Amino acid sequence: MSYTYINRKGNVFHLHQGKTKTGKPKYYFSKSDKGNTIDSIPDGYEMYENPNAQVFLIKDKPKLISDGDVKIVNESIRNYSKLTHFIVDRKDDKITIHTPGNDLSDLDSIVSLAGAMRNIDVDKYKEQMITYLPMMRFVLSDVEKRLFYAERFCFKGSIDDWIPIGSENYLEMLCMSYLKHLGQESFYDLIL
Repeated sequence: MSYTYINRKGNVFHLHQGKTKTGKPKYYFSKSDKGNTIDSIPDGYEMYENPNAQVFLIKDKPKLISDGDVKIVNESIRNYSKLTHFIVDRKDDKITIHTPGNDLSDLDSIVSLAGAMRNIDVDKYKEQMITYLPMMRFVLSDVEKRLFYAERFCFKGSIDDWIPIGSENYLEMLCMSYLKHLGQESFYDLIL
């Protein structure tokens, strides 16, 4: 029996073990249950699903970003922005907010038509169709004081990277100042 994980899109993944060129074990998820599957996550590893529902086994390491930090960002997005679809991802010293890369109004039309033709759950199907892009993030800069700074992704062809938009502050203050711009034209005016 293999260890399985169902991602947010409803796809089933099986955990496999392979070997590197040097003979060390490597672990990966696959939709196939054929091959060298294993029945549990090895010690020192944890399962990670990225915002676009890809599944990985990664080395377990101390969490710099707490569950409370993630909760603050999730609640703040609901309180300060108009977003209905978003994913908050925690990795290393960063909390990254991903928003749909699709035009949701176009997606609504496509999904409604497909739903009527196939008799499927339209909301669930829509969620499966959305691809997410990183748009804003908060980077932990002082672990003791729990201070962060804010960045947004810049989509100019010459940059295509993270740019600072706010100086070091408490997470709650940064959320109040910047999350209202997500999904708005004002987002592109944010710069330090």
